[in-house]
Amino acid sequence: MNAIYKKLRKTFLFWMILICSGLLISGLYGCGDASNPDETQETGQVVISLTDDAGDFINYKVKVISLTLIKANGAIVETLPLETEVDFAQYTDMTEFLTAATVPSGVYTKACLKLDYRNADIIVENEAGEAVSVDAIEDEDGNSFETIEVSVRLSDHNRLVIAPGVPAHLSFDFDLNASNEVVFDDESITLTVHPVLLAQVDVETSRIHRVRGPLKSVSVDNNSFKVIIRPFFHVLSHGNERFGILKVISRDTTVYEINGEQFEGQDGLRELDQQTPLTAIIAIGELLFNPPRFEAREVYAGSSVPGGENDVITGNVIARSGNNLTVRGATLFRSNGSVIFNSTQIILLGENTTVSRQLSAITGSTDDISVGQKIMAFGVLNAEENQIDATSGHVRLLLTTLKGIVVDNTTDSRLVVVDLNSIDGRRTGLFDFSGTGSDLVNDADPENYEINTGELAPDNFGAGTPVKIRGFVNKFGIAPPDFTAQTLVGVANIQAILKAGWFPAEPDAFETLSSDNIIFDPDKYGYPRHVFQAGVITDLESFENGAQLIPPASGLGIFAIKQNRMVQVHTSFENFSDDLAERLTENAAVKHLTAVGAFDSNSAVLTSRRISIRLF
Repeated sequence: MNAIYKKLRKTFLFWMILICSGLLISGLYGCGDASNPDETQETGQVVISLTDDAGDFINYKVKVISLTLIKANGAIVETLPLETEVDFAQYTDMTEFLTAATVPSGVYTKACLKLDYRNADIIVENEAGEAVSVDAIEDEDGNSFETIEVSVRLSDHNRLVIAPGVPAHLSFDFDLNASNEVVFDDESITLTVHPVLLAQVDVETSRIHRVRGPLKSVSVDNNSFKVIIRPFFHVLSHGNERFGILKVISRDTTVYEINGEQFEGQDGLRELDQQTPLTAIIAIGELLFNPPRFEAREVYAGSSVPGGENDVITGNVIARSGNNLTVRGATLFRSNGSVIFNSTQIILLGENTTVSRQLSAITGSTDDISVGQKIMAFGVLNAEENQIDATSGHVRLLLTTLKGIVVDNTTDSRLVVVDLNSIDGRRTGLFDFSGTGSDLVNDADPENYEINTGELAPDNFGAGTPVKIRGFVNKFGIAPPDFTAQTLVGVANIQAILKAGWFPAEPDAFETLSSDNIIFDPDKYGYPRHVFQAGVITDLESFENGAQLIPPASGLGIFAIKQNRMVQVHTSFENFSDDLAERLTENAAVKHLTAVGAFDSNSAVLTSRRISIRLF
C-alpha cells in the first residue's frame, strides 16, 4: 500500500469545473477589457473570499493579479485594489476573506481571476519526506507561462445580483489536487498547471472563515467589532481601507487571546475595546446567512497575531529533547511582514514560555507540548542558529489531524487504538516519539497509537475501520494515552475521490453507460485506478466486478465533459450520460475520470454529484 501511495502522490490530474449557488456552470472565457464603462449609479457590496481544495503541496504561493466581475451588459468592475500573494496550501481547511468591495448594482454574469506564476514559490514533498521546490512550471501543452486567466460564466438562474443594502458573498475555491500534475525525474521536478476554480454565491459551507487586518472599532453594546481587511501576507500595520471593512459578531462562547492572555465572550470583547485602533486582529468563525453575518468563534489580537510584534512559526513537532522542539513544515512569519518557509526549525522553550490551546480560554504549560502536536510559536528568530527563541514567548497548541485504521477499541470504552497513516498529512516515519511515554516502554507507537475518545462513543469503529481524528496530543512524558480526540469520523462519512486514467485513451472504458449509472469495464482499467478516502487508498482492481458511479437520488450535480479544450457542464446526470454516450459513438475515447462522493467499499459504488471526464 505504501508503494502505491508513493507512486500516486507523484501525479495530480486536472479537470475544470466552476459552480455557483451549488449548481455549476463553467467555461474558459477571456476576461475582456476592464475599461468598459458602467452606466449604473447605485451601488451595493460584495464580500469576496478565497480558499482551495486539498492538494499534496507544502507551499503553493502565487500572486492574484486581478479579480473582475462582468455584468450582463458587458461592463467590467475590478474588485481587487492591490495585487495579492496567496499561499493556497495554507487554506485547505479555511476560507480567507479577500475584499469587501462596493460595486455598481446590477446583474453580474461572469467573474474572472488572473494568477501570476512568475515568482511562484511552490514546494512539494518527495518520497524521502524532504521539502523540495519545483524546477519548472508548464501549461498542459508543455509550454512555460507567466500568467493564467480563468473565468466563470453564471447561468441565468444563478447570477450574482448586487443591490443597495443587500450584501452578497462570492467565494472562489482553487482545487490544488485537481489543478496540478507533479512529475519527479532524476534531475528535476516539473509542475503542470491547469487551474480548477469553483465559485459559489451566497452558499453556507462547513468551512471556517478567517478575516485578518487592523482593528477599526469595537461596539460592546452590539457584541461586534470591525476589521480593516488586510488579507494573506499584507502588512498589518497599514490602516488603509482599500480591501474594505468587515463586521464581526462576537458570541458568548467566542474565545479571545489578546497579547497572550485568554478571555471568553463579553470579557474578551471588553478587553478588545481597550486596545488601540489598528491593533492586529485575526478572527476565525462561520459565515452565516438570513441575515448575512460573520460570527467569530476565535479572536486573536495584538502580539497574539502572526505578523505583529514577534517572529511566529507554525508546524508540527517531530521531536522533543528537554526544552528544545524540532518543528517540521515550518512556516515563519517575520515581525517585518516577510514570510519564510523552512523544512525544519528549532524552538527553544523556557520557564517564562506561556502556552494556550486553540478553542480554549484555559492556559497551559510547556509540558503540554509533545511530539506530533501542531503548534504556533511566538518568539525571536536567530537565523544563524536556525532557532526561534520562545523562552520569553508564547506557544499556541493547534488542532491536530490524525488519519489511520482502528486496531482495537475493546480494551476500554473510551480508548481506540489506531495504526496511524499520517499526522497532519505527514508520514509517521518523520516523527521521533522518544520521551513521549511515562517510560521507554510506553513511548507512543504510531502502529498502536492510543486515542482517548472521551464522550465520543467509538462503538461503531471496529478493528479495520479507517478513521480521521482531530484533537490534541497528550502531555509530553506521560503517555499513554497518546492523544485526546475532539472529533472522530469514520471513513465512510468522509468524502472519497475516485480517479481513473487510460493511456492510451480508451473508447470502451465503460461496461455500462446509462442515465442510472456508469460501470467501469474491469478488464480495461488504466492508471491511476484508485479511490482515495481519509488517507486510505483502494485499488479498483481489487473489486471483481467493475466499480460503479451513480448520481444522488435527485439526479442533480456537477457533471463535466472536457474535449478539445472545451468544457461542457451538465447539472443533470441523465443529460450528462446522454452527451457522453453520443461523443463516444463519434469516435471519442476516455482519457481520465475524476469523481467525488460517498463510497461504499462493499459494493464498489460511489454516489457522486461531481464527476469530470476528459476525452481524447
